[in-house]
Amino acid sequence: MFPISHAMIKTHRYFRPALFIFPAALLCGLLILLCAGKPVRGTDGATQPPNILLITSEDNGPDLGCYGDRNLSTPVLDRLAAKGVKFNQAFVTYSVCSPSRSTIFTGLYPHQNGQIGLATHHFRMYPGITTLPVYLKNAGYRTGCIGKLHVNPESDLPFDFRPPRSSGLQGQNFARKNLDLYSAYADSFFRKSDDPFFLMVNYPDAHTPWKRQVDGMPATPIDSDKIKSPPPFTGVNSARLRGLTADYYNSLERMDEMVGRLLARLKASGKEQNTIIIYLADHGSEFSRGKFSLYEAGLRVPLIIYWPGIPPALKERKELVSSIDLVPTILDAAHVNIPATLPGRSLKPLLTRKEDPDWRHFIFAETNCSFPFDYYPRSSVRDQRFKLIHNLLPERENPAVQYYTHHTITGFEGGSLETEIAAGGKKVREAYKTWQHPPEFELYDLENDPYEFNNLSDNPGYTAVKNKLIQALNNWDKKTCNPFSDKDMLTRFTAEVDSVIKTHPAMDDAKDKTLVWHYTDYFSRYIREHDHTGLLSPAATQAPRPDTLVLFRSGENGYASYRIPAVVTTNHGTLLAFCEGRKKPGDAGDIDLLYKRSTDGGKTWSEQQVIWNDGPNTCGNPCPVVDRRTGVIWLLMTRNNGDDTEREITRKTAQGTRTVWVCSSKDDGRTWSVPADITATTKDPSWGWYATGPGIGIQLQRGPHKGRLVIPCDHSYDDPQGNSGGGPYGAGAHVIYSDDHGKSWRLGGTIRPKVNECQVVELDDGKGTLLMNMRAYFGRHLRSQSRSSDGGTTWTAPEDAAGLPEPVCQASIIRYPGSRRSKDRLLFLNPASKAKRDSMTLKVSYDNGYTWPYARLLYAGPSAYSCMTVLRDGSVGCCYEAGLKNPYEKIIFEKLTPDQLPQD
Repeated sequence: MFPISHAMIKTHRYFRPALFIFPAALLCGLLILLCAGKPVRGTDGATQPPNILLITSEDNGPDLGCYGDRNLSTPVLDRLAAKGVKFNQAFVTYSVCSPSRSTIFTGLYPHQNGQIGLATHHFRMYPGITTLPVYLKNAGYRTGCIGKLHVNPESDLPFDFRPPRSSGLQGQNFARKNLDLYSAYADSFFRKSDDPFFLMVNYPDAHTPWKRQVDGMPATPIDSDKIKSPPPFTGVNSARLRGLTADYYNSLERMDEMVGRLLARLKASGKEQNTIIIYLADHGSEFSRGKFSLYEAGLRVPLIIYWPGIPPALKERKELVSSIDLVPTILDAAHVNIPATLPGRSLKPLLTRKEDPDWRHFIFAETNCSFPFDYYPRSSVRDQRFKLIHNLLPERENPAVQYYTHHTITGFEGGSLETEIAAGGKKVREAYKTWQHPPEFELYDLENDPYEFNNLSDNPGYTAVKNKLIQALNNWDKKTCNPFSDKDMLTRFTAEVDSVIKTHPAMDDAKDKTLVWHYTDYFSRYIREHDHTGLLSPAATQAPRPDTLVLFRSGENGYASYRIPAVVTTNHGTLLAFCEGRKKPGDAGDIDLLYKRSTDGGKTWSEQQVIWNDGPNTCGNPCPVVDRRTGVIWLLMTRNNGDDTEREITRKTAQGTRTVWVCSSKDDGRTWSVPADITATTKDPSWGWYATGPGIGIQLQRGPHKGRLVIPCDHSYDDPQGNSGGGPYGAGAHVIYSDDHGKSWRLGGTIRPKVNECQVVELDDGKGTLLMNMRAYFGRHLRSQSRSSDGGTTWTAPEDAAGLPEPVCQASIIRYPGSRRSKDRLLFLNPASKAKRDSMTLKVSYDNGYTWPYARLLYAGPSAYSCMTVLRDGSVGCCYEAGLKNPYEKIIFEKLTPDQLPQD
């Protein structure tokens, strides 16, 4: 047997969809994208992945020449922006160092990774978080970091190179010592090996205290008399603040010069032409209403990307992008599969497309507890025009305001004094009052009020905007399993913070090594219980996970549950995922037939769409098949009256009957025809219950019935022997088929007794032989199989499928095409447990289903129905139902590359 290791366990949830793949236009775009930015070839002819240089600066907004600020000179970054791409709407996830950097290192929001406050105050990531150096080291990259990490535990960031501690370049270096060593250590790292590298270099210059000049940089410092006013978001003006602003600009000019030294070393190393350069700041500046806030001045940062070999479609981008996108972008650059646990998106498409209408419409951020005395949990969402801030504890005072106005803590010297605020006018005073004593919601029109002075949350003219953003924020809370959105979690953490404040009244917790936060236990437990991607599963610490995401989640959009997944790949490469949306539990009642669509190989999906909603009646059991000759997608399904139960239908005491229907799509799944009733030609009148699938149909590729469309089905029938496992009603399987490309459908052969839900696959014998794999009721908890040599007209008697245990549950089976170096094989997916619906496992057969010697465990928890499809790139898309407490919490899509399939 192929060993099932601990590292193979993946956490997913449940699904019954049907999928398809890419339209021609998108394929052209994909080819352009793949050809762009092609890595260079080494002397041995092998493709060399690009090097990646990530440059971060501390505590500065887009206050650079290339962003239009004429108060200072930043020629190095201006040149980088000129040859790369400048993002004008770039944001971070948190306006304080450690949490913000945790996103840069993990690709997760701080509440997802656990670093919700400063590392110096003992906040830390949850166990089991995969970090950027781990991803890249697994991909063969040499990794390094110069400058501070400021994330706990540092052991979870195993960079190959860090400067010696004696250099001062492992910590914060706010004293600005040994500035020449930044580029010197980088130069050594560049030249050490020809292996692809990732290097992160962190510059502290713009962090307080702002230094006028260090080591002769800048050569000509800016004087305060050249500054007309402090940053406009402060709303105030004084000689004191103008002086601080001048030195803030001097710090940025020094940082720019140091970046110039770094890039000169890169060029001298000979590796510039194959090095992607990314520059951003970790959050906004430490003036009032900047750092520690959720205002634009705290969250908006400069972001520049230079990607050799990719001529930018546009030099400036207006899309909403985030530091949450950095890890996906870097993994994309390194040719590493982007795990579905990551909520961000690769920015590479924005470099190559002039427009991306499918780009995100909202950007999110949070601040929670940077340090105990700064506890004030908030989250924010903004679109291109409006910003909403949700203050979770509006009855409390925002403590950061006092630190800024009274300068009671080192580092807040840039804060506006009360006298300065008073001189700013009524509008400014009201804005500071809102900052200090905010209501539950703040709403700002960024187009007309870019510095967020006018809170519109109570303005009835903006109710619709407010509600839209609240809904977006609520959806984000759910998707990212935000513990702060849960009332019990918020209350528990608030109590823990209040306890720490009482035990550390002098705010000396940073020096107290005995302080241990407990939120990591109950927050991580909450995430494990509500997560949809296995973010904190044991396997998460092993290696990057395959692509996984939740397609449908029970309890959302008015549906109590989503069941019965089916997934297919169209001739254009589009994925179509189908399922039932059940208003109430049960296989009958008010059930709608739904689907989603993906044109990028399952990375992203369309909104949920309805194919058939027949009021309170049952529309279910989606079973799609793609006619490869015509490109038409046929969807077989069943219907019954919603007030008829499954038991009544089986016993034929129902008011109506179970009928068979079909609809089709000729435009790659965008639109569908009106369902047509085909019961008369596809159902024996003596049958009661009837189900198409569940799963997918096939089209025969060989033999005398080549081109035939075959749909696996099951039914109940009168059987005094009780061959269903109980009662006088037998369970059987059968097929229906079409020989005229879906114009008409006929009933094929039946298989009995004690079998029902089934899937069919064509074997690799060149004769068109079919294998039916079925759910069975023989008490042995093994799958049953039957074969047909006449295109499904007749079938052999069912036999046990050795090696395929089951808990009496639907399963999926497909044929995976081989290549010159490998044979065709059969892939089988089901909960491989005889005791209960649990342990979703993928198995492989190389002998047409007689033996199944190779296996891979996909999901160790509760799981049930499944469906598979082969994507154009050779990957296998797996949709299945799964959950933590029961198998029907979610429907998941998981993508496995060919080398992740069980191997012989």
